[in-house]
Amino acid sequence: MLSAHEIGNWGLTDVEQLTFAAGEGRVLFTFNTADYVKVHLDWLEQGRGHAGIIVSNQLHLSQTTRRLLSVLNRVTADEMRGQIRWL
Repeated sequence: MLSAHEIGNWGLTDVEQLTFAAGEGRVLFTFNTADYVKVHLDWLEQGRGHAGIIVSNQLHLSQTTRRLLSVLNRVTADEMRGQIRWL
């Protein structure tokens, strides 16, 4: 798991963040639900693929962690590919 801040991607746009994640084959997790739903729909319309997006409202850290681990334990990488999932 990587954070945008940790790898120097803090200032990138949403599209640039998803482009980076897609290039790395990584699922992107964000609290920026509205913007990433739009980016996801734009990518679908353009026929672009990505490894997946998980969106969530900002919750307490323990609740976010528990829900994220639950999704990661139930959903395979293939099932996640090209999808957007709500935490």
